Amino acid sequence: MDEALVKAAELFAGYHCELAPLKSGRNNRVFRFGSDGQYVLKVFFKHQTDTRDRYRSETEFLTMMNSARSKSVPALLRLLPELNAEIAGYIDGFKVEQENLTENDVLTAADFLLEMNSEKHNRAPLGNASEACFSIKDHFAAVAGRVERFRNMSPKTSVEKEAAEILAWTTDSLEKLKNEYAMEHDETADRIISPSDFGYHNAIRTNEGSTVFIDFEYAGWDDPAKTVSDFFLQPDSAPDFRFRKLFMEKTSYLVNNKNDFEIRCDILTKLYARKWIFIMLNEFSADDLLRRNFADHQETAQRQEQQLAKTARYIEKYKAINIL
Repeated sequence: MDEALVKAAELFAGYHCELAPLKSGRNNRVFRFGSDGQYVLKVFFKHQTDTRDRYRSETEFLTMMNSARSKSVPALLRLLPELNAEIAGYIDGFKVEQENLTENDVLTAADFLLEMNSEKHNRAPLGNASEACFSIKDHFAAVAGRVERFRNMSPKTSVEKEAAEILAWTTDSLEKLKNEYAMEHDETADRIISPSDFGYHNAIRTNEGSTVFIDFEYAGWDDPAKTVSDFFLQPDSAPDFRFRKLFMEKTSYLVNNKNDFEIRCDILTKLYARKWIFIMLNEFSADDLLRRNFADHQETAQRQEQQLAKTARYIEKYKAINIL
């Protein structure tokens, strides 16, 4: 255990602490501590090959929401910039499984999006969200950039060869999609505050029945159509697609032109479904393996097999509803 982390926890709590590792996300390390386990210490991944400031994005977002006394996010208790870490309140509860998500859960998520975009946050000193884009052209360019991560891939194992085939199919599909859509709905004036990595994979249902959203290291200003698209495409937490219209109607108050918003959502849903395929196959990209090994040292081959199977199921699901 890093002595600096233990020391920071003890200085905050005022007594000797044991840091108990929690199951971390794929990018960070998370520990629970305190006399009743009431605190969480989160250490953000940082490396010279990844210039994203995850620490700043999350702490600025939580500071904004805490200042409005929001009950939808954890309490941010201490900033530890020298450790690229934060201390927050522990949320006692459980994850809601994807198959158990209901219409009410979709409405709760929409309410959270409306809450963070209330007038009191309109001048929030946040940067842009991770991979934020505000034109269809830029959205396509951002997704095309993910293709480059696999340019030097040299498949050797059968699993790697299967992944390479899926990547080739997705790249070809992406090019066809780009040629299919004209750019008349290119630029949008709409900007919203978005968690970016938004969904019930980053939420906890408390024992009292409320929902608390967590993990805002990608948060910032973004295109609302991208936020909607990702919410209904996230592989681990996307609600039933039949609730998408309801979610769009509820959040359409955040945009200037409802018709244009709906068109952009349709285009970006198809585009970002392809992006998620690239994301799920990040296990086959050397740069991403470095980041994932920071949080999880599970055998590479096993992870790759799991992600390949998951990707195949994802493609089948969204082909069935004509998104892929």
